[in-house]
Amino acid sequence: MAKPTISQINDQARALLADTVNGGEIFDDTTLQPFVAQSIRELFRVLRGAQDPFVLVENYFVLPGNVSVVDPASVGINNLAELEYVEWTPSNSSTAITNCVVTLTGAGAPYATVTAAGHGMTIGTLPTVAVYGIVGFDLFNSPNGAWASQVIDANTIQLNGCTATGSYVSGGIVAPVSLTLQFVPMDPRDRIEFVADSPAVPDQTDQVYAWEGGIFRFFPSSQTRLIRITYRTSGVVNPASSAVIPVDDSLDFLAVRAAGLAALSHGADSRGTQLANEALGPTLQADGSGGILGTMLRASIRSLQRIQYRRPPFRARRNRPDFLQF
Repeated sequence: MAKPTISQINDQARALLADTVNGGEIFDDTTLQPFVAQSIRELFRVLRGAQDPFVLVENYFVLPGNVSVVDPASVGINNLAELEYVEWTPSNSSTAITNCVVTLTGAGAPYATVTAAGHGMTIGTLPTVAVYGIVGFDLFNSPNGAWASQVIDANTIQLNGCTATGSYVSGGIVAPVSLTLQFVPMDPRDRIEFVADSPAVPDQTDQVYAWEGGIFRFFPSSQTRLIRITYRTSGVVNPASSAVIPVDDSLDFLAVRAAGLAALSHGADSRGTQLANEALGPTLQADGSGGILGTMLRASIRSLQRIQYRRPPFRARRNRPDFLQF
């Protein structure tokens, strides 16, 4: 089954609630929105607990020289639930994006064309680029990420293969990724303690980070760094009807669970309880112990056992110094 859209979830939920009016007489999209959102959050929490790769994503941002604190929201990352690891590579340039247009048909399609005036990349080359911070597209199907690209002219770059859903609203940065310099894992710390009068020396200060109170902390470095973070996403989604939930076979659970919540909120306790039991099992707890959610979780675990997914080895260790010695 294809990954469902918000529109498909809403339509199936209405069918379960016998609301046959097109677009909903009682349970229209606005009414269903909070219940669909809750069902998505519940699904993602269970999949995160099972370490399902469906909710594992990558994102990027450029850390300027001598900058030590980054709020993920400031670089367009609003769905970070559980951090996996952080890597870095030197970055010599980055350019602001002022537009992004997705082309789905025609010669060379699909691709996205980003406008980044004076990007400095050689016309006609095929660099790998990292894009982040563009607002307006589906969180799970956007131009933000790493792309094989084509430099069209001094102000335009084509992101080959991009099928992003939505349209450009604002923001965005594009940065070339060197094919000769690999991303280097950064060592996680419980906290970062700055050392007075210590020089910002590349290679010494580039190696560690801390994730404190929902923000990243780094030792400042004299060089600009392109940061790649890998994390398990929260269930935050674009409420637009075209937004895609990137989990195969999730339509039935999301529609049944949302319909049950909506029924309970409108006084249809019997129907709401029946649907909750179908979605969650007899415990009525969104923990994957039963119902459609439990079936999905068991399928996810079997899939993980086949691919033998493992967490990377570099995790935070205890009983170690909280600062670097220079």
